[in-house]
Amino acid sequence: MPPADNTPNDYQRSELRSGAVIHIWGRENPRAIIILQHGFAEYAERYLDSYCRLIPSLLAHDYKVYALDLWGHGRSPGKRSVLNVERAISDHNELRRRVFEEHPSRPIFLFGHSLGGLITAVSLTTDPSHVAGIILTGAALPAQAPIIRSVILQPLAALAPTLRLRYTRVQVENACQRPEEYQKCLNDSMVFKGHISLRLGATALRAAEKLWQAIDSWTVPTLIMHGTKDTYTAHEQSKVLFDGIHASDKTLILAEGGYHELLNDLDNKQHLASILSWLERRTKSTVVHK
Repeated sequence: MPPADNTPNDYQRSELRSGAVIHIWGRENPRAIIILQHGFAEYAERYLDSYCRLIPSLLAHDYKVYALDLWGHGRSPGKRSVLNVERAISDHNELRRRVFEEHPSRPIFLFGHSLGGLITAVSLTTDPSHVAGIILTGAALPAQAPIIRSVILQPLAALAPTLRLRYTRVQVENACQRPEEYQKCLNDSMVFKGHISLRLGATALRAAEKLWQAIDSWTVPTLIMHGTKDTYTAHEQSKVLFDGIHASDKTLILAEGGYHELLNDLDNKQHLASILSWLERRTKSTVVHK
């Protein structure tokens, strides 16, 4: 759990109808809104003290941040890391509607890391309205699974949703190359270090199928970042997404030798600067997709 004194003073906490917890940082009239979705096994407040202090950096540049703890993660209820990805996408869409209602005149940008990248991407293709741009880092973008795998996995997930899949343990040692960040993650009791559940695996595959079927509708400004030595998620799939979307404003950064958590990796300050400069250029003259 992050130390209490790391939490900025302008902090609020709320909930969605599902009970999932929303963390809110920032002043009432910001330059833009960032909706941040963390990845599997972690939680939103990790982005206060790790990830090159992404949330404080965004606040310093006058962005307001809404960050959602996935069901079974962080301060949200539910069995730890047993997640229905389709439900998470529904939660994400609900949060987006709420943010727009609260800030109808402000640009809204989406940020998703790892599994949060898949959730954010499918949320966008489900409803692209009121989105000024999207940033994905180390996104989990499964290729379409063979039919036989889906035929076997889906019924098993219905029968035993909490059953853990072998060979899917979260290997924190492969997340990044900074020893201090690795140690911090290893010692963090709120970071789940077990295996992926059948429910998560099955619903993630279904969500990915929806994504690949809908990428033709993807036209918003897009920044995709991925490390080429990421052993959690495939950087090749980020390239497939980049090539498939129809956005005229799109940027792909493949960080040579980079691990899964680029903002905790060796060149983390460079990656943070890329994100901030990308946002800066697109908040000067933003066209929001209605």
